[in-house]
Amino acid sequence: MKNHKQQLRVGNILHHIGFGTCKVLGIYNDGNIHICNIKDNDKQHLVLEQFSYRLEEVPITFDLLINAGFKDLSHDNNKMGCRIEVNSSDELCWYRQDNRLRYQTKSNGFTRDFNIKYVHQLQNLYFALTGGELVFSEA
Repeated sequence: MKNHKQQLRVGNILHHIGFGTCKVLGIYNDGNIHICNIKDNDKQHLVLEQFSYRLEEVPITFDLLINAGFKDLSHDNNKMGCRIEVNSSDELCWYRQDNRLRYQTKSNGFTRDFNIKYVHQLQNLYFALTGGELVFSEA
């Protein structure tokens, strides 16, 4: 994961080679990153010196979106694979045909596409839109 430290925030999900799927617990001024293994009930912790090449982005998959609370729309035979409401009038939609995340309003049809490929980017966008964390039932 090169030059993506500025995209990280506490709570982001990443993959550490040798440590597994992890969550960022802290980002320090000296460049160290505190992570924990999320498969082990946060019992295993690790502080990485500087920004480690051993960290990798976790690609967005349909299953991860469903685990994050997106509603499965694949049975509707439309372009959209799944969606989640961000408020009463707006939603984030993942379009399976072009693997694209789109913000859209229900009332006036405004849309905006986002070039988001990784879970930490989705978490950051969701937080920016809602002020809340995207909660995964499984990671």
